[in-house]
Amino acid sequence: MTLETDEAVMRVFSEVLGKAHISPADDFFAIGGSSLSAAVATTKLEQLLGIDISLRLLMEHPVIGTFSDALAELRHTAGGNTDAR
Repeated sequence: MTLETDEAVMRVFSEVLGKAHISPADDFFAIGGSSLSAAVATTKLEQLLGIDISLRLLMEHPVIGTFSDALAELRHTAGGNTDAR
């Protein structure tokens, strides 16, 4: 997990779910996420990180830390850099 990716995921998920405190160990759906909020979160992350993110990625990796790891790998594979945009 890269620091930038982790911070972006935590910030966006906190905002979308309206939760001040979330943990990488939290399950997105168990703490109030829905398919609609997942779509909103992935869209915000796409805009923030500048890469295409499939909603399926969050569905397959609902634990926030695991999702962040998968997203960091996607960014690396897609050639996305880890610099702030």
